[in-house]
Amino acid sequence: MARFLLQRAGVVLIAAFCVIMLLIGAAIWRQFRRLDDERGWVRHTWSVLVGVAEFDDAWDSTEAAERGYLLNGEERFLVPYRAGVERTRERFADLRRLITDNPAQQARLDRLEPMLNRMLADLAATIELRRTAGFEAAQARFQAGPTYTRDSDALLDAMRAEERDLLAGRLAATDRAQAEMRLAALIGAAVAVALLALGTYLLVRNAGRRLAMLRLQEILSARLRTSLDSLSQGVGVFGPKRQLVDWNPCLGELLRLPAQLLRPGTPYAALVEQTTERGTRLLDTEQEVADAAGAADPVIHERIRPSDQHALELRRTLLPDGGFVLTVTDMTARVRAEAMLREAQTMQAVSHLTGGIAHDFNNLLTVVMGNLEYLRNRLAPNDPMQARIDRAAWATRRGARLTSHLLSFARKQPLAPRPLDLRRLVEELMPLLQRTFSKQIDIRLAASAGLWPALADAPQLENALVNIALNARDAMQDEGSLSIELANTVLDGAYAADHAGVASGEYVMVATSDTGGGMAPEAVARAFEPFFTTKPLGEGAGLGLAMVFGFATQSGGHVTIDSAPGKGTTVRLFLPRAVGLDAVPAAADA
Repeated sequence: MARFLLQRAGVVLIAAFCVIMLLIGAAIWRQFRRLDDERGWVRHTWSVLVGVAEFDDAWDSTEAAERGYLLNGEERFLVPYRAGVERTRERFADLRRLITDNPAQQARLDRLEPMLNRMLADLAATIELRRTAGFEAAQARFQAGPTYTRDSDALLDAMRAEERDLLAGRLAATDRAQAEMRLAALIGAAVAVALLALGTYLLVRNAGRRLAMLRLQEILSARLRTSLDSLSQGVGVFGPKRQLVDWNPCLGELLRLPAQLLRPGTPYAALVEQTTERGTRLLDTEQEVADAAGAADPVIHERIRPSDQHALELRRTLLPDGGFVLTVTDMTARVRAEAMLREAQTMQAVSHLTGGIAHDFNNLLTVVMGNLEYLRNRLAPNDPMQARIDRAAWATRRGARLTSHLLSFARKQPLAPRPLDLRRLVEELMPLLQRTFSKQIDIRLAASAGLWPALADAPQLENALVNIALNARDAMQDEGSLSIELANTVLDGAYAADHAGVASGEYVMVATSDTGGGMAPEAVARAFEPFFTTKPLGEGAGLGLAMVFGFATQSGGHVTIDSAPGKGTTVRLFLPRAVGLDAVPAAADA
């Protein structure tokens, strides 16, 4: 942090120095532009004075040429006269353009222009009179002419006087601008020297601090090295190019890496290849690392090493420079402890399940089956009620099989999953559900087209659906509607990351929605716990949804509950898709 502040202070100092030098340079440049402008006005004033002199000279040349013709009468004197007239008009136009910035001078030229036109007209008339009437007539007109020359000379003298005054003021302004520019240059040089001296002082001081920081960093680095070496976790640091930069000895021990791979510059891909056993990778590939480069949170995996069944937690944390830190933790002891705890809890739940529900349910089924057989014997073989008794007997045998399945689950016997046509299985189950429910409960089935076959144990699935349906019936209090929906669905990686024990992939969903009173959030959170129930005492054992959860998990699937008070309950059962296998219908009873 201190190093960052020092670097930032250096940057600020350099930026301030640059800003001050830019301001000084801008001030000097402004004075230079001002001096250049003042010199431009001086040159302009000189141009006006020269223009006045050239106009006066052109006019004098024109008058001299006219007098020569009056005295000699020779046509050759008219050539310089005509040239003088043209030159006089050009110089007057030039003078007009030079004084566009001075209204007073423009007013004088406005007064001079009609005089010039009349003087040129008189000269032309005198020349014409000399040509037609002779020298005496022309001389008489010349001597009797008006006093234009004196008036024009007075205007030209006034213009010269004003331009001289302007020239004096502008020369003085130029001198002031030069003095101010020299002063600005001296001030800029002094400030630059002062800033350089300050910068040198700060650099020297920061150099001392930098040396102290380097020594402190060496001490901290040694502490960090010792801390890493003492960790029971393996730590490996990889640079932006996926090459090993630093590590601790525990990394090689946990990943079983040879000594020749634990060196700077070892590619990450070499470690991936070294830790792959029997086709099972412990580390993510470089492509998977690149795909997760934008993730803000650490990437965590728990992997089992096939050779010794050790459970390793692999945590990958990104670094600001594009590299990452790989942390390896041996979770074998924790995983085994959790497995033992789950085993004890399961055995306790199964003990209650088999000792209570299965025994009582078998007793009830015995009574039902005995009465059905008694009724069957009392009725004639062709009596229409025989069909109903057969259906009731079929349902009773199905209940006996469910009890048998519960006992099998208690003994942890494996399920017999096979590809199932869920549409056909549920359609065959509908008559039982309809007879179980009251007439005020409407049961509906909706199945999507192109339904995938599901991989599950058929009897256990039927048992799960019956348990869900019975819970819905009790929630609706014998009045409402139950909707069963079958659809294909895909659970992505984001969903799997938010739900423990769920693998991303393709599933077949069985969703049951009732119009009952719903459950509070705290009841939803505990719905799958064994022996938890919202029913009154004596009306439920709280094992139905626990059995559904166990069946879904053991089948490689997933189950969720969405419910709210007054909005009913939806139970979604996700079963894995049977890929590459055709659905086999469940064997129907005779």
